Amino acid sequence: MSVAVFASYAHHNQEGELEKFLSALRHELQMKPKVARAKTIVFYDQDGIRLGDDWERVLCNTVNAAETLLCLMSDWYFDREACGRELGAFAARTKKLPPESLCAQFIFPVWWMRSTVPLPSLLSALQYSDATFPASYWTRGIRGMLRGRNAQGDFEDMVTALADRIAETIESQHTLPIGAPVQRFQDFFNAFEEPQPYDVRMAVIADGGNAWRPTAEDPTVAEAAARTRQRLGVFVRTIETGVHLERDCRQAQAEKQVILIVVEADASPTAKAIRINSFGLSNLVWLVVDAGLAAIDKVAWAAALDGTVFFAGPGGLTAQMEVLVDQTRQSLEGREQARSVADPRFAEVAPSALPMLTGPGRRDGR
Repeated sequence: MSVAVFASYAHHNQEGELEKFLSALRHELQMKPKVARAKTIVFYDQDGIRLGDDWERVLCNTVNAAETLLCLMSDWYFDREACGRELGAFAARTKKLPPESLCAQFIFPVWWMRSTVPLPSLLSALQYSDATFPASYWTRGIRGMLRGRNAQGDFEDMVTALADRIAETIESQHTLPIGAPVQRFQDFFNAFEEPQPYDVRMAVIADGGNAWRPTAEDPTVAEAAARTRQRLGVFVRTIETGVHLERDCRQAQAEKQVILIVVEADASPTAKAIRINSFGLSNLVWLVVDAGLAAIDKVAWAAALDGTVFFAGPGGLTAQMEVLVDQTRQSLEGREQARSVADPRFAEVAPSALPMLTGPGRRDGR
């Protein structure tokens, strides 16, 4: 056994508390004889990938061979594509289990930070609490235990209980099959990709991408998207602005997603914005963000772009994003319902008539 536990987490949650938790879990697992035989007790990419390593090869090999997966869930976790692919890789491996091993647990989802976002269906089918966990876990999550006053005892109990559960799996007679070899991390299935009608795919045209912060009065675009997701109960997934931008936008269109383009306002529309506009997508909406660096021509922007165009001034990023997404989703849903009423052939495939999956896009679970 090379790796006992693969720790899957969002980089936004990378902080001192996370390292303290993983260190405590590693120490506790080392007390378990069979687990201690592993070359790596807990794989954490910040110390598991060394200088000069081919990081993608290391990740692929480790995800395909680790005994168990620890999912440290938070709002940020569900928005990170890599976490979805790590989960997808383990899910594919569990499908190879023989019937007598199907009762074994190899994926352990726990709350790093509590969230109200509906879980992807693969995780919602798994238990993410345990009778041996302290009561404060449910209200605070593991991070909250570490940050709360007089919570050290609860944290230690949590680590012990979690280590016991993981060790039960590793010390059992059941073993997770090795995953099929892949060349690229992108080849793993993303378990978070459960597109439902009227969820959001977002591309950011600004230096820094999702990490762009227009003004000191605004959060980053990623933080604004997270708040929109929380308030509206909708997943906001990222579209990269590289060579596959048009392909990914058309895929989102086919899946009836809201395609949100957040663009840093210049004096007049940028070449990249005009290129995206040329794709001819009916679900495309624009949030043109004024960072206060230049006087923008709102009339020129609105005239150059098809679809709905909103403008956000300093401090208005989150509020405008939320209003734009909410109005667009309602408009698309109303348009689809109108089509189904006007033409009975659409009644069979109208989104309201489809069985909704458990997961982020499930409207009755929001």
